[in-house]
Amino acid sequence: MEVIDPERRRRQLRRGEEALDALEALTLALAGAGDANVVQAALSQAREGLRERTGEIGLDEVLAQIEQRAAVELAKMERKGRVK
Repeated sequence: MEVIDPERRRRQLRRGEEALDALEALTLALAGAGDANVVQAALSQAREGLRERTGEIGLDEVLAQIEQRAAVELAKMERKGRVK
């Protein structure tokens, strides 16, 4: 069993919240209430921060799902950027 580092856990919780905020900002940007380029950069940065694991299985699974959702949204944005 891996010992859970409380500082790493706090850091990853914060990063998860930042990624969720970026996903919410993306929703608003798509509705016309924000700059999609700024959101794309924030989402990309937030996704990168989610790769570190905490050792807490449930939390790591949720963070992996958030990372996956961010990756999907970034791929969709990149694809739309090439189509224009």
